[in-house]
Amino acid sequence: MPINLTLTPEQQDFIQQELAIGSYASATDLLADALQLLAQRRRYDQWAQDIQEKVAIGAAELERTSSHPPQFEI
Repeated sequence: MPINLTLTPEQQDFIQQELAIGSYASATDLLADALQLLAQRRRYDQWAQDIQEKVAIGAAELERTSSHPPQFEI
């Protein structure tokens, strides 16, 4: 199913500049790269959220156990 896009003049200029300097062979290649980067960013955002949740769990566990510090015999 085709998708029609409307680009701002700035977006059009950016694409033209990238094509002119040879960064991409076509606008299709540029868009494919942009979509790949978007997917990568979403995976990173999910990873960062997972880490934040694990840190919060660890911090809560540390807080819970720190009121009763371990006793060591020497």
